[in-house]
Amino acid sequence: MSYPTETIVARTNLPSDIWTQAATQPAVGSMDIICSRLPWRITIYPRVQGSYVTVADVFDGLYRALSVSVTAAEFDLLPSPRAKYAVNDAFLRRWKRQSNHALQISEQKLGMKRMDFLGDMSEFGGLTYGKEGWILNLS
Repeated sequence: MSYPTETIVARTNLPSDIWTQAATQPAVGSMDIICSRLPWRITIYPRVQGSYVTVADVFDGLYRALSVSVTAAEFDLLPSPRAKYAVNDAFLRRWKRQSNHALQISEQKLGMKRMDFLGDMSEFGGLTYGKEGWILNLS
């Protein structure tokens, strides 16, 4: 989820129209997504106003929400020094994996992003519906 939607490569053969299909059945006008590693909810809206949330909307929305820079107050929401260390480690790994030095420096200067809260569990593992709403599963 740390890369733009257009770079997604499915592990299985998917129908070509998968991105325009409703993300849920029945279709919904918005989705609130929670994740145990994030101290906030992510709300997904359809790209087309008055429409329903599509599969593409979910992936685009997650990418955009997780690409936001972390504030000091958000970082302080982490429950322990160990959690803060893990998030900082994820940030270091993310900028260091950039393809060249200039991109590394640029990404480092942009600072920690919300996706770093996912740590080493940043791969989309699906959504399930629970008591509190849609739950983001990671692997």
